[in-house]
Amino acid sequence: CEYAGVLVGNEGQNLHGNWSITYNDVQLPPVGAYGLELTNAQNSTIANNIVTGGESGIFLTAQGDLAFTTSNNTVQNNTVSESTWSNVAVTAFSYITGGVGPSISNVTITGNILTNSNLSSSISGSGKNISAYLDSSGTMTNLTITNNQLNVALGAGGISGSAVYLSSIGNSVFTGNTYTLTGILDSGFTFRAVNI
Repeated sequence: CEYAGVLVGNEGQNLHGNWSITYNDVQLPPVGAYGLELTNAQNSTIANNIVTGGESGIFLTAQGDLAFTTSNNTVQNNTVSESTWSNVAVTAFSYITGGVGPSISNVTITGNILTNSNLSSSISGSGKNISAYLDSSGTMTNLTITNNQLNVALGAGGISGSAVYLSSIGNSVFTGNTYTLTGILDSGFTFRAVNI
């Protein structure tokens, strides 16, 4: 079962446009939920929200089995914490393996406070604060990640991963972000600010 505090989306039939998701306070269980989801949307903004818990606090995606492009979306000045997967996740994927998939471009993630604490081996992985990746046949370009505060606190049990995970992204910018790692990094484990 998956659900979202706020869900704007479809299965690729049409693009949503000009959405503004602002000033919400969303509290979620740790699994099966996204806080604020924009699927197949363009010219939209997610700003000034507080999201706690869930698999992903903010989920921005292009998905379907047709070739189309979502663009010009902004994630700004949000406070997102304690996501079991990633505070902010951006992805594009096709339902058909090897088919022509959707594209996502011109995404700005700026001025957010993103925190995950007490991370242990049970919730390890890359992109605990921001995860941008492709699955199947999607494409992603022009991702701008600036002036975010990225906070990760390690718990017991050992963990390897990263605060930010960027995979197969073209023409993108990562600058002016502040990264804070606290806790004890056990022997044999690594945790990076950015994994590209």
